Amino acid sequence: MNGNQVPDDVVSRSGGGFRIDHAEGKIISKYTCGVAMLLAPFYACASFIAGPTNSDSWGPTHYAAVDVAGIFYFILGLLLIHCTLMEWEKGRNDLTWLSLVCIAFGTNLFFYAFVEPAFSHVYSFFLVALSLFLAIRSRRGPWNMWSLFLFATSNALIVLIRPVDIIAVLALYALLFVAAPNLLGSKRVWLVQGLMFFIISAPQMLYWKHVFGEWVVYSYAGEGFTNWAAPKIAEVLAAPLNGLLPHAPVFALLPLGLWAIHQRDRIMALIFAAMFALILYTCAAWHSWHFGCAYGMRPLVQYTPFLALGLYALFCWAKDHRVGLLHGAMPMIVLICFVNYRFMLYKEICYPGETWDWKYYGRELAETFFGSLPTEHYR
Repeated sequence: MNGNQVPDDVVSRSGGGFRIDHAEGKIISKYTCGVAMLLAPFYACASFIAGPTNSDSWGPTHYAAVDVAGIFYFILGLLLIHCTLMEWEKGRNDLTWLSLVCIAFGTNLFFYAFVEPAFSHVYSFFLVALSLFLAIRSRRGPWNMWSLFLFATSNALIVLIRPVDIIAVLALYALLFVAAPNLLGSKRVWLVQGLMFFIISAPQMLYWKHVFGEWVVYSYAGEGFTNWAAPKIAEVLAAPLNGLLPHAPVFALLPLGLWAIHQRDRIMALIFAAMFALILYTCAAWHSWHFGCAYGMRPLVQYTPFLALGLYALFCWAKDHRVGLLHGAMPMIVLICFVNYRFMLYKEICYPGETWDWKYYGRELAETFFGSLPTEHYR
């Protein structure tokens, strides 16, 4: 890892993902290697296709590999959610597909799979979907060693990619222990999880030791949860500048979804409610609550598998008790998902308006369907 051997233009071509310390010859990145692990098979294929003499690993073939990887993990994550919903309650295939449409196009998940697949979120989404599927399936009976290994590996990668997502891992373990209380005292579960955390994090720790001289490093120096005493809750939820609801409108159904889960599983509803409250608070407490250039509240992308369970529970309840309401709401839900899908294809990733600039947001939304509008005096 000699930074002085990196071509001068690679840093700019990488989007500023790292910097070079030429004095020490080190490549310095604040991001962890979890996404790279999931991208590795696709990158290897790209290197094979490009050939050893035709690419510096930053050519169009490798960029295409990242695009393919994002779509692959997007589809695989949705398939896992489908399996999770079928595991939870069979025989509601139409409602399963409605839930998947809401997750794929009614949130900002599609954007981070097809438009910006180099961000970490679609990979974390897949991992959370995998762990959630395994946690729900544990209700069927005891796990085999393969299921435990997958669960532990997935959780370790979730934390490595975005350490704050230990919130999701804790929720997953809470679900697991509620479904199978005997696992709480199982030495095998804790041993396998601890071992996988060590194995998965070892490359990152070796990198930190090489670059910083320490085994564990907080690489986001100068960044932190500086708004913890005055969290930007309203902005995180509703601001046109990357707010959750303007860019992932089906999250508006989350409270109803939690209520519907509560009707059949009170403890699961409490776990989900606590988890969503914590992740929203951490977003609102972050020094840059809007997370820079983004489409919507991107840290919530990987929590959409939990949202899917809530939507599915809500749709099932409506079909059983208010079928007319469900049939009337379905076209509106699909329309909202379609509008959001078009918006994701059009919207600038770096929102140029102010925090509460609804006029510019409305302009961008209109341009999604009607093309460019006159720029003078848009406010």
